[in-house]
Amino acid sequence: MRFAIGVSFLRFRQLEPAAEHLEEALRLFRQVLGEADDDESIGVLQHLAWVRLRQDRLDESERLHEDALRRSERTLPEEHVVRLTASDHYAFCLSRLKKFGPAEDLFHRAIAARLKAEGETLDLQMVRNNLALTYRWQGRLDDAEPVYLRALAEHRRLGGDTHPNTVLLLQNLARLHIAQQRYSDALLLLEEALAGERKGFGNIRPGELVNILMRLETVYAELGRWADAEGAARNALDTSSQKQPFALDVRADFLARIGSYQYRQSQFSTAEKTLRECLNIREKTQPEIWNTFDSQSLLGAALLGQKKYSEAEPLLLKGYEGMIAREKTIPPQGQIRIPEALDRVIWLYVATDRPAEAQKYRELRAKYPKEPAPKPRVKLNK
Repeated sequence: MRFAIGVSFLRFRQLEPAAEHLEEALRLFRQVLGEADDDESIGVLQHLAWVRLRQDRLDESERLHEDALRRSERTLPEEHVVRLTASDHYAFCLSRLKKFGPAEDLFHRAIAARLKAEGETLDLQMVRNNLALTYRWQGRLDDAEPVYLRALAEHRRLGGDTHPNTVLLLQNLARLHIAQQRYSDALLLLEEALAGERKGFGNIRPGELVNILMRLETVYAELGRWADAEGAARNALDTSSQKQPFALDVRADFLARIGSYQYRQSQFSTAEKTLRECLNIREKTQPEIWNTFDSQSLLGAALLGQKKYSEAEPLLLKGYEGMIAREKTIPPQGQIRIPEALDRVIWLYVATDRPAEAQKYRELRAKYPKEPAPKPRVKLNK
């Protein structure tokens, strides 16, 4: 009963009570069996190891996973599902610890054992998924791709298009294509994943819907499909707000992206409204982070597009200066925001016929990549 309760808590991602019941189950098994084992006692150990992995207690998880595998090898036949699962899970734990060589070896042995014991099954495809993930974490994208393709094809054949793990595999292969900058290929997979999720589950798994929509947003943006990116972001925002009480900083992140897409479509007044809401939230909740100053610059850009030069200038300058002061805190993928902010300042001074100021910021801009930020599609002269 303790084992069953612990597994139930784990399925609902309630890790602390899961660990509590599994530890007590293990204690009771040891009291009865001593150092002997059966499939249930090993199953308890294996599930407790998985809980520790989910809690990022990786060293403890490794020790428990290794113990579960060794006990299963001593006690259970090679084809027993608990022994097969113990091997799979230990391999994934090693991968999380970046012990990629041992992880790969164990994954290959686990796949061979499952094929011998059961043939192609749904569970086997998730072992392949985890092997592909191990390759991806090492940057071995070309090695990961055929493994994902095999897993997806078999899972689709065995489980259908609406099985939750078919949807997961579609997303994972799409993520691989995003890393390969194959955005059109990723788009097809994500649109299929979204259709499968909605057909299979409707709106009862909002977290999964949001994951797919945010990846779609990324791909649409990379393809320059700004209206589609805006739509995906709005859909994700609406779905997220239905999932749980909404954190304001998360709402601000969505609004910043939506406002940026509106700006790129030259919807300057609409972007202004969206970005004002974003900036109001960030100035109240996170006034000192670099993103708040990026929002100032974006709002200034929306005003610039409407030729509201006097309103735009302080926002553009404060946005740029705030990001420069926090440059070391900006992640690599966000570094482009500084030259984009500089471009907007330059456009302001070109539009208002102030060549000395424009030249000053051009000199600052020269040390950054040459690709400019998107320019408002309006005439910027007086």
